[in-house]
Parts: sequence; structure tokens; C-alpha cells
Amino acid sequence: TSVGKSWLSAKVATVAARYGNRTLFVSPELSADATSIRLDVLMAKSEGYQLSHRALRRGDPIDEEIYSKFLQSSKARKLLISSNISDNFVSLPSIIAQVRRHKPDFLVVDGLELISSDGTAVWERMVNLFYGMKNLAVSQNIPCFVSTQAKMNVSDLSLMPRMNDVAYGAALIRSSDIAMSMSLHSDSENKHIIQFQKFRDDKAPVRFVILEWDVDSGDIKESSE
Repeated sequence: TSVGKSWLSAKVATVAARYGNRTLFVSPELSADATSIRLDVLMAKSEGYQLSHRALRRGDPIDEEIYSKFLQSSKARKLLISSNISDNFVSLPSIIAQVRRHKPDFLVVDGLELISSDGTAVWERMVNLFYGMKNLAVSQNIPCFVSTQAKMNVSDLSLMPRMNDVAYGAALIRSSDIAMSMSLHSDSENKHIIQFQKFRDDKAPVRFVILEWDVDSGDIKESSE
């Protein structure tokens, strides 16, 4: 919790969309409006426009001319935000239905642990979700970027979570082509560390990536470190 999974997921979605991929973003936690604001700030930054997430979220005065120029500059918008939350939950079948309907090139699911699934025990539910996402990726021939969180007892955000720190993390590792974990940088609150835990059929290009983090301006980028 609070390590930055939703912002990283949003960043991945905007990069994919900016390179021309029709991208479907699903968040069972954030509202469509809250998601849209984050994606706008990140996409605007990548296109050379400066917006403030804090100002947009609070309704503070902004440079409306810049915002208008940004909205007009985004040709055919490649980012699709799922708004299929009914009865306050998102299920795997509803995500599959959205994929079949919109036919995206790329799917981002932020917060797998919040998706409704069959199975009452936590481990059974998470196994169903991990392998359900794997089956979706294979059957629909679509790459998926999925985030989930470590257990609540992992309280030190500067420690890199391990496989067994995630509810049934073994299923996560087995079902993923690439598995990453993320922690805060111990020396700076404006830096995050990503570690590759698995890279199927190949060696990870690097073991760690350090990200410089300024979400208010939508600036998430690799550090020179």
C-alpha cells in the first residue's frame, strides 16, 4: 500500500498509448474520473504540456488554455478507461467482456487483489485471478500488465517485497512472463526501485531500475543512476 503501484500502472498505460497501442486501463479501486486525471497528467507531460495533478484533483485554478491545447493535441485517444464497475466491484468475466468489446492492443489492470473471483479462501481467489489473467492473455493474444500488493504486514516500504510477501506469490511467478517488485528508495522519497524477479526464457536486461518520481507534474522516468 502507498508504494506507487497505481501511478506506475498509469505510466505504463500512457507509454503504451503514446506509441500507438490501443490501451484499456482497468482499476477496481479508482473512479473513472480519478483515473482520467492521472492519465491526463502523465500523457500531457510526455507531450510537453505541464499540468498539476494536485490542482486538477482539488479543483484549484489551472491554466485552462494549456489543458485545452493538450486535449486537442491528442489525436485519436488510444487510452480507454474501463467504467464497468457494477455493484461496486470488478470481476474477471467483466474484464474479459471489455477486452472482447474494445479489442485493445494492451491491457492494464491496477489492483488484482481487489477483483472479485470465485473461491472463498484468499489463496484460492488469488490463484484463480493470476491464472485467469494468464488465460485471458493467451486466449485473446494480448499482453497484460497487472499490479497487486504485498500483504499488509509488510510495512517497511523501503524493503523489496519477496515472492512469499504476496498472497500466493508462487502463482504470480508461475503465471507471469515478467515479474517485478517495487519499493521506495531508502535515501529519497522521490525515488522508487523496481527489481526483476522473473524474466521468462531470457535473462533480465538489468536487475534493478531506479525511477525518479514527481507525480504531481506527471514526471516518472528512469534515473541516471
